[in-house]
Amino acid sequence: MRRLAKEGRLSVSELLEGFDGSQPALSRNLSEMKGAGIVKSEVAGQRRIYSLCDGVEDLVGLATALSEKSLPQQGQSK
Repeated sequence: MRRLAKEGRLSVSELLEGFDGSQPALSRNLSEMKGAGIVKSEVAGQRRIYSLCDGVEDLVGLATALSEKSLPQQGQSK
């Protein structure tokens, strides 16, 4: 999702370049995200191009910012 937020529209083969898994696993994940209203797709020739649905890009940015904040380790206080 971060790549789609950063780079925009990408095909499955382009998304595979940074994916730590197989093409069928990626396609399954994309299908589930499409069903959940996170991504949308369009057909371009023999390729399927994916992009984030409206509003999702903002959520990805927020989630990325939150994940980059360092949280205190368990048992330690700030």
